[in-house]
Amino acid sequence: MLSQKNRLTKAFFTQPHERVFSRRGATLALSVLKLPVGEGPRVAVIVSKKTAKTAVVRNCARRRVYSVLRALLPLLAPDRAYVFRVDKSIVDVSFAELSREVRILLSRG
Repeated sequence: MLSQKNRLTKAFFTQPHERVFSRRGATLALSVLKLPVGEGPRVAVIVSKKTAKTAVVRNCARRRVYSVLRALLPLLAPDRAYVFRVDKSIVDVSFAELSREVRILLSRG
């Protein structure tokens, strides 16, 4: 899990933010938003109940993405918020494939 200072809170989503870009992969969708200078990088992983019915599966998917992002945190832009939305197919994806997809999504921007 990422430290609290690198995660987005619910309060962040109540305010409008300028979107920099959005990208879609096989198992993840990424939206990158602008943050005030010195606040970032911040990350959120969203797994809806439609994606995974049980909390166990949702939390497992969320932890897998956070685990990949922990290693990539130094490479993220400091004035950006990264919001990942998880697709149903993440359950069947290996950690290596997930890591590769996150790197591809981040490199497109």
